[in-house]
Order: sequence, then structure tokens, then C-alpha cells
Amino acid sequence: MKKVFSIFPLFLMTFNSICFSKTFTSADEMIQFGLSRNKSLEIQKEIALTKIKSSKLNIAAFLPQLDFSWNEYNSIYLNQNDTRTKSISLSATQLIFDNGKSKADYVYNRFSSDMEYIYAEEEEQQYILSLREKFFNWIYQKKNIELKKEFLENSQSELEVLKFKFENGLCTKSDYLEYEILISELKNEIKKSEYTQSQLTEELKQLLDLSDDEDLSLSTDIFDTTENIRPLVKDSNKLIEKAVARNSSLAKQNSEIEYYEKILKIRKRCFLPTISFTAGISFSGKSYPLNQPEYTLNLKFSFDSLPWVKTDITNLLGINPQVSKRASDSFSTAVTPELNYWTNNKISKLTINQMKSEREKILSEIKTGIKALIYEHDYLIGQISQLKNSIKLKNEKYSIFVFQNEKGLITTSDLIKEKINLEQDRQSLLKSEAQLLILQNKIQFLTGEVND
Repeated sequence: MKKVFSIFPLFLMTFNSICFSKTFTSADEMIQFGLSRNKSLEIQKEIALTKIKSSKLNIAAFLPQLDFSWNEYNSIYLNQNDTRTKSISLSATQLIFDNGKSKADYVYNRFSSDMEYIYAEEEEQQYILSLREKFFNWIYQKKNIELKKEFLENSQSELEVLKFKFENGLCTKSDYLEYEILISELKNEIKKSEYTQSQLTEELKQLLDLSDDEDLSLSTDIFDTTENIRPLVKDSNKLIEKAVARNSSLAKQNSEIEYYEKILKIRKRCFLPTISFTAGISFSGKSYPLNQPEYTLNLKFSFDSLPWVKTDITNLLGINPQVSKRASDSFSTAVTPELNYWTNNKISKLTINQMKSEREKILSEIKTGIKALIYEHDYLIGQISQLKNSIKLKNEKYSIFVFQNEKGLITTSDLIKEKINLEQDRQSLLKSEAQLLILQNKIQFLTGEVND
């Protein structure tokens, strides 16, 4: 029985370590997990989709406007018969022409709702990009630590040999101390890299919505994939075109310019009226049921965009089958001084010009940014190739230095320097490969182009 109780805590610890540990073997696997846990992004996209559906149904300006009214008039007179009148009326008003204002507003509102969805998708892509960058940096730090620990282990073994040589007068104290300093600096670098990896782990756990009790581990070898990455400078024009086409800020700017240009054209066509047609039917009488129908047709021309004078022209035709027919024309004008009309038009033109200038600035920034990423991308490909060749040659050179040091042809200090140079190249290669993978993902995010 005691054995069972002694095994139980060990089983519980093992069970907890399994349950509260999350291991990912690839960036894609981690991203899928993160997206499944990120409810904020999911809700944001759902809201955007709902707004798109709502904007499609926002066609009230193009549909007939129905109006229903019910009235009772009771007039009481002294020394006369009282008057009681009741009426019920129903009418429908259809907009025929409004100089394109309703259509311009509808198109702009549709575009605005579409842009919200695009922004939601961009935020999701930014989230994915952030996960990928941190994933590659985490793997880089992991491999960097392994590389430095391997270097430290070898150096400590060599330090024991050097210590023996120093104690027996086979090398100088300066050589021995230089090696001790190297090991001390290497230990400090490892601690710094471990701290950086720990920070990246916490940032990834936050992005993945993992609790403090859950451990995170990434197990993969990703840097071999850099062998197949090709230079992009030959495709730079195509990539720039794709980046321009995908840029949401530029698309929004183009849409706003188009909208404000349409509004300015509408303002210039102020002499064109808003035309609406109304058809109605009403029933009236002194008591229910009401048995005096009347049909009305109303055509209205409203010059509400004219500066200074707002004019309405109305043609009315009324038909009462039991009583009479009537027709009327009306003309009304309201004088409303708009002293700033021409100034407002000038401000609109200047605003459009300013927006066009900002559009050119955005376009220039897109092109410059993509070119810089492409040049850095291709530079890293060349640098990786050069570092691999350099490491191969320095390995051969270091073997020769070891032999020469054993024969007393060079000092231990020279050997240490060559060893440090070789190790620095190995770390630089690792860092360049991580940077290349991160750059590749940035270019793919901006252009949608996959570099296989």
C-alpha cells in the first residue's frame, strides 16, 4: 500500500507535465492552433461580414416610401351646424432622379463595409506574421544556444589541456587567461540568449492564449528550407504590382478620391433637379365606413442644390369619381444666401488634390518598401552562400592551425582567434537563415507571392 502512495505523486507530476505542455512541430501547426484560440479575430471578421450584408440591404433610398395617415376633424360652431370629417390616406413616393447622390452614397457605404472586412483579414494576417516571426526567432535562439553550448563544452575541455600546459611551462599565462576570458564571455552570451528565448516564449504564449501553467515547446529543424529560396530581384516589378494591388490603405484612398470627385461633380450640376413621383389614395366622409375615395398623382421637381434659391415645382392631379377632378401646379422659392458656396467648392478641389498627393506618397512608400525587402532578401541569400563557403574553408584552416600549434609554429592566442572567427561565422549563418525566413514571410504577406 505504501508503494502505491509513493508512486501516485510521481504519476500525478507526469500527468500534469503531459496535460500542461504544448509542442508544435511546425509554424503552420502553431498558427492553426493560435487562430482557433483567437476569438477576437473571429468576432471581428463576423462583425465585418454582418456589416457587408447590412450594406447590401441598405437600399431604402431606391425603394418607394410609404406614408399612412388617419385624421378626424371636429369643428363646433355657435349658431351653426357642427362639422365632422374623417379621412384615411395611403401614398407611395418614388425617387426618380437625384443627380446620382443616392447611388454615390450607396457605393461608398458598400466599399466602406468591404474595407472593414479587408482590415479584419489584414489584422489576421498580421497576427499570423507575428507568430511566424517569433517562431523563427525562437528556433534561431534555440539553435544558437545549442551551438554556443557545444562551443563552450569543447572550449572547457581545451581549457583543461591548456591549464596542464601552463602548469608545466608549455604555454604562457597570457594564453591561458585569454582562454578563460573567452569561456567567461561565452557563458554570459548563453545566459543572454536563454533570457531572449524565455521572453519569446512568454510572447508566444500570450499570442496563443496559453496560461502560465502551460509549457510551450517548438520542435523542428526549419533552416534547411533556405536551400530552395531563390533571388527575387528579377521579379521585382511583378512583386511591386502585386503589393500595390493588395495594399488596403491605397485602395481606401482611391475610393475616397473617387467618392469626393463624384460629390464635387454633383455640386457642379446643381441646376439639375431632384425628381420624385407620388401616388396616393384617400377615403373621407362624415362617418364610417368612409365611401368617398380620391386618387392623387403628384410629380415634384426640387432644385434643392441651387445656391441662394431653393425652388420646388409641383404638379398635382386629383380624381374623386363621385365628386370632381382637380389639377394644380405650384411654384415656391426660398432665398437662402450661401456666401461660402464657391469657397466650399474650392476647398473640395484642394482637398481632393491633397488626397491625390497623399496617394502618391503611399504608392511611393509601397514601392520603396518592397524594393528594400527584395534587396535585403537577395543580399541574405548571397551572404548565406558566402558564409557556408567561408565556414568550409575556415574549418580546413583551423585544422591546420591546430597542427601548427601542437608543433609550436603559432601561439595559442592565434589559435583562439581563429576558433572565435569560425564560431562567429557559424552564428552569423544561423542568424542570416532566420532573417531570410522572416523576410520571405513579410514579402509573401505584402504581395501574396510564395517563393518556393
